[in-house]
Amino acid sequence: MELTIVLTNSLYAIIGGAITILFLFIGFKSADHLTRVHAATELAKRNQAVGMMVRRMLAAWNQV
Repeated sequence: MELTIVLTNSLYAIIGGAITILFLFIGFKSADHLTRVHAATELAKRNQAVGMMVRRMLAAWNQV
């Protein structure tokens, strides 16, 4: 009985993590479309200001 509880909770954690990563991806793409800056290109150029902006937006959306 305890093994099924552990497996069920592990499955919930994996599914929750996958959903969280999906929402972070959607949030990043939304931030990319909402701003005039193409975030992926700027991050490839190591632009720290864009990285901080994206990080703050994703953190704010995760708090909601």
